[in-house]
Parts: sequence; structure tokens; C-alpha cells
Amino acid sequence: MRAFSRPLALLLALLLLVAPAWATWSIVVVNTATGEVCVASATCLTGFNLKVWTPVLIPEVGGGAAQSFVDSVGTNRMLIYDQLLLGNDPQEILVLLSSDGLFQSRQYGIVDLAGRPVSFTGTNDGPWAGGVTGQVGTLVYAIQGNVLTCPSVVTDAELALISTPGDLSQKVMAAMEAAAAQGGDGRCSCDTIQPDRCGCVTTWPAARSAYVAYFLLSRPGDARGPCDATRGCAQGDYYLDINLPNRGAGGPEPIVEMRQRYDLWRAGQIDRPDALLSQVQASVPALPAGSGQIVTLKVDLSDVDATPLSSGGATVSIQHDARSSGQASVYQVIDNQDGTYEVELNSGAVPGVDRIRVIVDDGVRPVTLWPPVELRYTPPAQLPYDNPEPVPGLNAGRSDSQPFLLPDGLTAYLLSDRGLDHVRVMRATRASAGDPFGAAVDVPGLDIPGFAWSDLWVSADELRVVFSGTESGAGVERLYRSQRTSTALRFDAPLPVAELNSDLNDGGPWLSADELTLYFHSARDGGFDLWRAERLSPEAFWFPPVKLADLSGADDEQFPAPVDGGTRLLYALGAPGVPLGIHYGVLPAEGDFTSAGPLPGVMHALVTSEVAATVVGDELWYSSLQPSEADVVRARASASSLRASATQISVAAGGRVDFLLEAGVPFGGARYSLLAGGSGPTPGLAYNAAVLPLAFDAATVLSQRGLPELQNFSGNLNFAGRSFAALVIAAGSQIKAELLDRDYLFAFLASNSGHLFVSNSVSVRLLP
Repeated sequence: MRAFSRPLALLLALLLLVAPAWATWSIVVVNTATGEVCVASATCLTGFNLKVWTPVLIPEVGGGAAQSFVDSVGTNRMLIYDQLLLGNDPQEILVLLSSDGLFQSRQYGIVDLAGRPVSFTGTNDGPWAGGVTGQVGTLVYAIQGNVLTCPSVVTDAELALISTPGDLSQKVMAAMEAAAAQGGDGRCSCDTIQPDRCGCVTTWPAARSAYVAYFLLSRPGDARGPCDATRGCAQGDYYLDINLPNRGAGGPEPIVEMRQRYDLWRAGQIDRPDALLSQVQASVPALPAGSGQIVTLKVDLSDVDATPLSSGGATVSIQHDARSSGQASVYQVIDNQDGTYEVELNSGAVPGVDRIRVIVDDGVRPVTLWPPVELRYTPPAQLPYDNPEPVPGLNAGRSDSQPFLLPDGLTAYLLSDRGLDHVRVMRATRASAGDPFGAAVDVPGLDIPGFAWSDLWVSADELRVVFSGTESGAGVERLYRSQRTSTALRFDAPLPVAELNSDLNDGGPWLSADELTLYFHSARDGGFDLWRAERLSPEAFWFPPVKLADLSGADDEQFPAPVDGGTRLLYALGAPGVPLGIHYGVLPAEGDFTSAGPLPGVMHALVTSEVAATVVGDELWYSSLQPSEADVVRARASASSLRASATQISVAAGGRVDFLLEAGVPFGGARYSLLAGGSGPTPGLAYNAAVLPLAFDAATVLSQRGLPELQNFSGNLNFAGRSFAALVIAAGSQIKAELLDRDYLFAFLASNSGHLFVSNSVSVRLLP
């Protein structure tokens, strides 16, 4: 962009002496751990409300300062506000701002809670002008100023911010004082024409640093407020809001007054609930979905100085976070009248994760305790998938793959060549779950010439699609998106998901039900690994992704698909030259996904080198190599193929556990083995192309030795595919101590003419 000519710059400088246009130093800082966002600033202008003209503050999102030659109509601040809400990278926001004809006369500092800071100083900003960005621990900041006495205004503010002990408000207050102590705005402390002529002015507060100032700090739960040209873009209800506007030249030094007001405000926080220092502890972090269990949140309130509160009387409620499954509800709240409370919750009925905000209202101002509490509702033990078969109606081409079912199971999208020379996206429907699909048809807008498709995800309303593949001549797999406003219309021309594409192969996208989380695979770290990205809203940009470390190893992991309310993650795993199998990860009580090994069942022999799995109801859909070149196949969960008469048996008392084995008529006369093994989410026991839902250990070896206690543990199923077995222990049996007082899993494997069947597992505890 062409810089201003020297005469024009001089004219602007003269105009700015009499017009409310220059703003000086500002501090924009976030704490990525606490969710706090802070903007503070001061300037040497009289009769001016700086809070209206420069700050942008959005709780739980980020903030900015737009200063120097102020945008009087608010266009730039509204752009920053809107783009922060969209989750756009502050660096990209700066690119958008650069289209402004007066860009080189502006100064900006922008930081978001994704930890991305940017500071810009235009070439026409009055000297001294400049800024710094940085990160120390969870603090991320941008500090900048113009018409300052010297660079130390900025650098001393930075040093005070990162070195002052205490919380964010204490750090920022000290940073504002450090900036003022070096003279701040040179028009006040030095010279109105040459603000930097005196160098650093260290006689503050005798030498004024500014006339007007503000200090704004938001915490999660604070009201956002609108953004407009009349009242600005910091109109929310914030945790801390000190504004010193419209002062005259003879008024008090604003940073001194800011400190006085701050100290008074902080004194008012004593004996009040503090959002960050109060504690919330759940009685259990995870529990089985549908258990009906009451979960108790114990709330211990402390004030801003970490002093526990000693009296009750507050109103305590809960609110579900945007990423919560929204299941828990309040059963009752118990006020212990000593600053502690017990919030009893009805737990969730289906698998998922609740993220719960506890809100305490002491009659002064509601306080959202941070961070939210997570409750994880775990699904039942993973069932094996058996009896794979081509899906009727879907396999009309030479290559049919990557099925994606809508949640009702009646509409399927898939990739198919339909006998033509290239693969395209097709859609098929059926009237009910038991019916075959009708003829598949092209999806308008998604037949892209020369595009090599690899996978796709479709929204429940069929208006949005995220997919992956390789454009003709590109040589790398990328993520793309498209949308339409009606199912009767074509999808728009696809656009790359630029903020996630690494140009090192990215694909296999799958979005969560709320469309706020995207799982995908990427080779940006070498081999293919699993990654996750999040965003603020379905319309927003994706934040930088993070790798699912425990699920990403030396082999290639691809095509992630969350199931069971996001508590499990299916994915394809394979080593070079080895066909892929379907594996899964589970959410433990705390932390991120951990590997649970290969998915139990018999589908692994049929998967292709690129398999994207879909689960709807009790069916697993995936791509296979058999019986034709590539087919869409479904396998059904074996829910009750193995049942036990008891869940525990005592060695001292003796007893018997009977097992009923049912593989169904297709396995009549089949050979079977009932095996024992370890319990818990551990890698499955592989047998040829089958995986049993138990872990190999000493019990597995013992269960194959024909011991007299293990009756009928191998044999043949009857004509109906059924059999019986029993674990019989005589009273006082001599069994090694290390085998006692633990749970064992039992599952059986049946084989009939090359076809395999894997049962579900049942747990039996062996008591002393």
C-alpha cells in the first residue's frame, strides 16, 4: 500500500492535535487457562471517552484495540468484533483490515483465546510508535502504543505483565503503571508537537501520562454486549470495568485514579465468590449411561484472596456449556451455610459428555465458576460386529465405498463409479430400516471432474458437506466444504478448508453432532495421524488442530468417526503393506482418547486400504474388498450371543456359572471355543481375521487346557447354533492367590465353512 506523502502526513499530524484521533498505549491480553480477556488503554486527550472508540472485548473469545488514527465510523472495530466471533486468526483479521485506505495510519493489537496475538503499527503513526507480542505460560498478549515518550513504555509494561505476581487483573494494573512511569503519552508528559523529544519521562505522576483511560477484564459467563459505531465494541457486563472518560487537563492523573478505583473494586471482591479460586468437585467423573445415579457436585467457595467463604445464602444453579450433551439436570441444591454447597444432579441416560458450568449468585453479581465440570456417561462394553453382508441396493458399480448414513438410517451417501470412468457422490434412500435401498442418484454440485474422492461427511439436514480428496494435478489430499440452502438445490462450488489444510495430505473428515468439532487424519507430522479441531459456532473458522496423541503412533491412523455421543472414536489403522483394520479409542474417566485396540468382530478381513466406518443403531457400515471389487458392507452387533447365569463365584463357597452360547442358525453345527481373558479397555484378542472382546493373558491359556472346572468350553453348536458351558468350582479349591479377587471376561468364537462368529463378552468375578 502506498504510504502518505510527507505534506499529507504533516497535515494529518496538525489535525490530530485538535481532533480526538490519536490513542496511545494499550494492553490486550488473554489467559488461555482461565478464559479471561483483558483490554486496557490510556491517551492524552481531553473530553474523550476512550472506551467507546478503541476497545473490542468479547468474553470467552478475545479482544483488541484499534487506535492511532481512530476509525470514527467504527467499521474496523466492527470487523475485528465479527471476525473474532467467527474464530478467524488475528493475523488474517489484520489482512482484512489492510484494505482500509488509512491502514498505515492505524495501530492494532488483537489476541484470541486460541493463543494467537498480533500487533501492527502503521508507518504513519506518530513517534515513538511500536508494539510487542508474546506468550508466557497461559498469558498471551499484544502491547502497543504511539506518540509515546520512548520504547520503554511498551517494554516496561511487558515486563510488569509477565513478572508481577497475582492474577490477571493485578498484572495488568501493574503493567499500566509501568507504562505511565516511563511517561506514557508524550503529548502529556513531554511535548504536544514532538512527544518523544524528552525520551523516557520518569517523574510520573508529577508528569502526567494521559488524561483518559479504561481497564476492562472479562471472565467466562460475562455478557458479551453489542458492537456498533455509537457506543463501541466493549458494551458487555464485565467482571472488571473501570472507565475514566471525558477528563479535562486539570483532572487527576488517570492511572493513579485507575489504581485507586482498582483497589476499591478489589476490596469489594473480598468475601464474595471468586470464579477461579472457588472449587467444584464431582463425586464421580464418569458413570455408566442410563444408570440413574445421582451425581453430587461439591462447591467450595473462596474469594479473590483465596480465603474460603464461611457463610451461605447464595443461589446456585447450573448451565450447560455449548459443547455439552445437555443431559444433567438439578435434583436439589443443599446449602451447608458455611460457604459450601452440594448440587445433586440427575445423570444422563445415553452415552455422551456433559460440560457443566456452576453459577453462584450472591445477590451482587452472578459468578460462573471456571472451568466447567465434565461428566462422562460411558456406553456399555463394546459389542463385536458379525455376519457382514453387502447392503442391498447400494452396490451397483464396480467401486462403491465410504458409506455415510444420516442418523435415521434411511438416507445413505456413498462414493461410487456406477460403471463410469470416475467416482462421484451418490445418494440413496429407503422407506424403513429393513428395506433395500432404492437406486442411487447423483448429488447435484458434487460431481467434480478429475477429483479423486477419499471420504465425506454430510449434515443431518443435508445442507452442508465436508469432504476430502485430491484435485486433478494437485498430488495431495485436502479438506473441502460446500453448502446449499435447500435440498432441492445444487451444492455450491466447493471451497478448501484453508485453516486446516497443511498440503501434506489431510482427509477423512467427520464432524460432531453439534458441528463444533471436526476429526480428520493428516500426514503433517510424517505418517498419517488423527487430529481434532474445534470452533466457536457452525459458521466459524476452525481453530488450530491438535493431534490425538494416544491414538497416533508409528502406523497409519485414518478416517476417524466419533460414536456413542463422542465417547468412542472409530478409526482405520494399518502398517505399510498391511491391510487396514477398524480400531477404536475410548474416553477414560479423565483425559483424552486412549486406544482400546481393534474393534471386536469378524469384519477385519473385508476392509479396504481406505475404510471409513459408520455406525447407525446396531449396524456397522464400511467398505470392503469382497465379494466384488469394492462394496458397501454392513455387520450387526452381537448383543446377547453369550449370557452368564451369575456375575461372580466364590472359591471358598464353591459354585457354578452357566453360559448360554447362541450364534444363530447359520452357525448350526459350527465348531466353537469359549475363551477367558482380561477385562477393561485393552487390545482385543485376534484370531485370524476375527477379534474377541477380551485380552490375552494367563486365563486365556487356562481356558484352552480342558480343565475339569471348565465344562463344555469347546465343542460343536447344535443345529440352531446354540450350546451350553459351565464354570464349576468346588468349595475350598486350591487356586493361586494372584488369580483371585479379579474380573474375567468370557467370549466364544465359532467357525463354520470358513465363516467366523464372535460373541459379546460377559464378566465374572472370581472371589476368594
